[in-house]
Amino acid sequence: MNKQKLLLCKIASCISAKKFKKLQELLSECKNNSIPSQLIYETILQSYLFNGFPAAINALTIFKKVYGNESLLKGENFSVKKFENRGKTNLRFVYGNKTEKLVSLMQSLSEEFLQWMIIEGYGKVKGRKWLTLKDRELLNVAMLSTNYYEDQLKAHIRGALFTNNTVQEITESINSTTEYNLKTNIKKAIRLINEQIV
Repeated sequence: MNKQKLLLCKIASCISAKKFKKLQELLSECKNNSIPSQLIYETILQSYLFNGFPAAINALTIFKKVYGNESLLKGENFSVKKFENRGKTNLRFVYGNKTEKLVSLMQSLSEEFLQWMIIEGYGKVKGRKWLTLKDRELLNVAMLSTNYYEDQLKAHIRGALFTNNTVQEITESINSTTEYNLKTNIKKAIRLINEQIV
């Protein structure tokens, strides 16, 4: 994994761990290493899917403090239909042969939440052009191994594999969380990789 991806995974983990003082240091390191501000912005936006609005707002505040006017980035036009179509495509790409099972489960829990997941999660957020779905899945793995939601982590380890990440890249994504994560979470997350490739 290159330095840019490693730093983005660290940002995702740091936000998940709510280590906002460390986040400022990490963003300064990114700026010193010329990591494009748009990629950091995308990582922060995506973090709200797994960590909520409060964490994302705190992270955006720090991002603005470190990057100043570079943090004023333009997004894309809002179109629910576009997000829904893109979301369905991305969902199938990430979940592969497990898509129908996931859709069925989510329908049994909440039709409304299934729509939100497709439109908001996979269409509006993860479908943005500035990061690939492949890279976004590594961010998901970093966040979920930090918060340790086992079922979702398993799903996104599979998603990382389905989006053509290597086992080594997924392992590096998990290991990038060391500074912000519990050792037991890292150990369990690494074990889950092995379960998914058997």
